Amino acid sequence: GQKVATDQLDKVVEYITQLADQVQNSEAFKAALEKTREAAKEAQALAAQAQETATESMHQAQHKLEEGIAYAQSDEAQAAMQQARDMAQQAAESGAAQASAAAAYAQSDEARQALAQARDTAMAK
Repeated sequence: GQKVATDQLDKVVEYITQLADQVQNSEAFKAALEKTREAAKEAQALAAQAQETATESMHQAQHKLEEGIAYAQSDEAQAAMQQARDMAQQAAESGAAQASAAAAYAQSDEARQALAQARDTAMAK
């Protein structure tokens, strides 16, 4: 009978050992699960913070864009652009007048005489 009792005792010890392993595995699983939950909460908080920062940056960029548009449409900017157009037109007209004067001089008797004299001087040498 002692052999049977020892076998049964071994079975009980084995069963208790298995239960202890299961409990330990369960504790490790719970700890891992808790760490996973904490990591997920942190990730969610970081994502919310990133979204908030992105939204804030977008609002700032939109504000700067609106300021730029408002300035471009302002009387001050319009006047500066008109002044630049006027100056460009004056420069173009002045350049055209100078070109016209140069062309007129090139066709004048005075220019022809100076050219002929320069040619004669060059040939005499």
